[in-house]
Amino acid sequence: MSSSPTRLPLAELASTPRIGRFLAGIVRGLSQILQSRCSLLIITVIAVLVSILTRFPPYELLPELHGDITNQALAWQIQHLLTAIPAYMKDISLYDGSASHVDKMEFRLTLPLLGHLTGTGIWTVPVWTSIATVLLFFLLARQIRDATGDTVAAALIVIGLAGTFFGAWGFHDFLFGDAVGFILMLLAAACGSYPWLAALCFLPAAFVDERCITGFPLLVLYYWVRYSSAEQRSQRNRSILAIILSVAAWIALRLWIGRAFRLETGTSLLTWETVRAHFTTFQTIPSLIGLYRASWIIPALAIRRLIREQRWMLAVYMIFAFGCAVAPAFLVIDLNRSLCYAFMVFLISVDILWRDSAAPKHYLAALMLVNILISPPTKSVFRLLAPEQKYAARNVFARVPLLVRFGEFAQRAGATTWRELPPR
Repeated sequence: MSSSPTRLPLAELASTPRIGRFLAGIVRGLSQILQSRCSLLIITVIAVLVSILTRFPPYELLPELHGDITNQALAWQIQHLLTAIPAYMKDISLYDGSASHVDKMEFRLTLPLLGHLTGTGIWTVPVWTSIATVLLFFLLARQIRDATGDTVAAALIVIGLAGTFFGAWGFHDFLFGDAVGFILMLLAAACGSYPWLAALCFLPAAFVDERCITGFPLLVLYYWVRYSSAEQRSQRNRSILAIILSVAAWIALRLWIGRAFRLETGTSLLTWETVRAHFTTFQTIPSLIGLYRASWIIPALAIRRLIREQRWMLAVYMIFAFGCAVAPAFLVIDLNRSLCYAFMVFLISVDILWRDSAAPKHYLAALMLVNILISPPTKSVFRLLAPEQKYAARNVFARVPLLVRFGEFAQRAGATTWRELPPR
């Protein structure tokens, strides 16, 4: 593997004398701060602050959780484990898209079990996704530091991700609990030296959301890249086998639970227009960019390096694994949260790029700054100071379903774009 440093597309900008000195100051400051034995905790605290301040969570909505049908269904599951959710909660004529999600919740058992064991009730998702996000930052920093041997590089990458949609989603998610799935997947990656422990982490992740299963090829690729030496080959094979058996166990358990407890699962409220809209609507582009922002450059560079070094099989499999992880996002309305399940691509990319060469900290600092500075003020903590907000928080749960119902009505009438709607 070539040991030459990887040049980021922001290299020219970072090389500008004034900007270069500024970035060097950031790197030096982080180097001094992270000399402590608690460096990973410091990175975690900074990442949490960046995540919350750049995209301030809508905590004003928390008093209204009891009014959302998704949380009502979760509360039912917590009180009645392995019992079918009442049919009225899955009635699309009453709850539209939310009912479609509820219809798939009967086999998503990790969050109800977690809420049942901890007594968090209807607060299960807000509480445990916040905890999971904090742990996610910590473990991401640890894994990247171990891969690069550079704590400062790990800090720059993790803090940069904290300023994106992915980094903020765990603090914004009051309904789905995705961050619990993320941290369990990451624990499975971190436990690669203990294959069966990795499998025990991945199995409950799959019962958080089925998107963890579509992300499993990325986990396999992570083991392949992380344990690439000849001495680690047997360990790598055991880890991959354990994850494959975990997926098989998930399938078998779903079949058994469905028959034993008469549970059913629905399908996504999917139409061909929904799929086509993701590929034809301009809004999809800023959504994709905003998901990881400038950090998208890191996996792009990893693929470029594999191609330049003619490691064709690994490059093709990386594209295939990433495609498997992101494919479900284009089949549902909630594009961004589905794409978050592909986050493992960053750990893989870091290992490919900087395991045997020094990470370019000045350029990683530039990526971090771009991610933080392009956060719109309307989504940051400054939105609390905006006097022009005229709608009460409690109206959101009423207005959004109303808007969704209108969109579905227009779609049934044949309208697929704004221009096809009548002017009045």
